[in-house]
Amino acid sequence: MAITMKDVARHAGVGLGTVSNYLSGKAKVSEHKSELIEKAIKELNYKFNSTAQALKTKKFMYIGVLIPAFTNNFIMSLLSILEEELNENGYHMIVLEHGKREETFKYHVTHLINRVDGMIVFETQMKVENIIEDSQIPTVIYDNYFMGYRSDQVGPDLLAISKEATMALIKKNHTKIAFIENIARGKENPIIKGYEKAFSQAGIKMDKSLIYEINSEHKVCMPEKISILLARNPDITAFIAFSYKQTVGIWSYLAQNNLLDKIYLLGYNCKEISKLKYPNMCYTQINLEDVVRKLVYLLLKRVISFEHSVETITVGHTLVNENNIVWHYVNE
Repeated sequence: MAITMKDVARHAGVGLGTVSNYLSGKAKVSEHKSELIEKAIKELNYKFNSTAQALKTKKFMYIGVLIPAFTNNFIMSLLSILEEELNENGYHMIVLEHGKREETFKYHVTHLINRVDGMIVFETQMKVENIIEDSQIPTVIYDNYFMGYRSDQVGPDLLAISKEATMALIKKNHTKIAFIENIARGKENPIIKGYEKAFSQAGIKMDKSLIYEINSEHKVCMPEKISILLARNPDITAFIAFSYKQTVGIWSYLAQNNLLDKIYLLGYNCKEISKLKYPNMCYTQINLEDVVRKLVYLLLKRVISFEHSVETITVGHTLVNENNIVWHYVNE
């Protein structure tokens, strides 16, 4: 007998509505209940299955997956999980690389028309909304940038990630915490707001000169920006990375300049890199299973009913190795 959402709710000891909210992301679910639900999902091997509901609308049994690069570690880690989840729902996937180039993106989308039932698009940072709309292919976007897309979107809770990472460093006496941030996120930048909230909560004045704002991470020269930050603030004791690319760039710079023992780096989605340091580096890890589950949930919902309103859902994350953050001692 197939496991249902009711079984998950019963096993977790929570209400059916709570499980529904957790899976859809429509309403906030407490950390404790989220853990109970996640545990129940794993123990029962529950899979969201909309195959029966989608029988009337499915045509091709394929989903197009557009990624920025086959060298992107985070996305490559997701693909095997995504393939399994799609297969569970009766679909196969076609993976294409857009390289963050609009012409390539348009070419791929054009050739996916009448070949797929839907698309999952990763990390666009391009003006592709009209391309997606013109294709009339149901689409869900995964991106770190919540930029008001007219398509359903899944992404990390950057405000919470920023606040937690900053607070973790402050607890170890780091107050000169720097990071590089993309101004494309707009005035209500969640990373900056989370950073501000952490300092405000700690009762410490925030130094805006520790934030280096850029126009596009895709084109940024990381060593140059870090050098400028350190020249401007020689008392920096820690950096926070908000992408795998940033983690690699900052790590490489600190290593090449013999600064790894002087400046702490809190990374992002970097399990393998974290092992290069002893004790292992603290880093933010996005919950891959949660990403996949919510991408597929939204996409199949869109495939079934193209008319429902656009939804934006955040995914879970964990601060790994928090206890390994090196304490900053102030010289008297």
